[in-house]
Amino acid sequence: MERDPKRPWMTYDIIYGDHRLDSLLTLAVELKDEAIVNAVEAAMGRLAADPVSRGVRGQTLYQLKNGKVFRPQQFDFHYDALAGRRYHFRAHFYYAEDETAIHVITLKHHLYFGL
Repeated sequence: MERDPKRPWMTYDIIYGDHRLDSLLTLAVELKDEAIVNAVEAAMGRLAADPVSRGVRGQTLYQLKNGKVFRPQQFDFHYDALAGRRYHFRAHFYYAEDETAIHVITLKHHLYFGL
């Protein structure tokens, strides 16, 4: 398989859980545009390019369907919207066994006003 020349050499693939689509669609409807989806996709692209330096050890334990319990990495970022609104995002992820992908298991957001 040949590497896409636009993709940085060590970029990881991102595998999202089912929650991602629901979370982003809900937020896009709230904003009435796709700017938030584009901002999240850009941030996740930055994570995929360098998850080792962008991720930190998470504080929450997760259990996979196979019963394995572990502490995932977390990645925080924000998006500044119009009218002084800031959306803070936190993604929890773990590395695939073959270390070619990261699995995003949660993507949550919080809204802050008055920035």
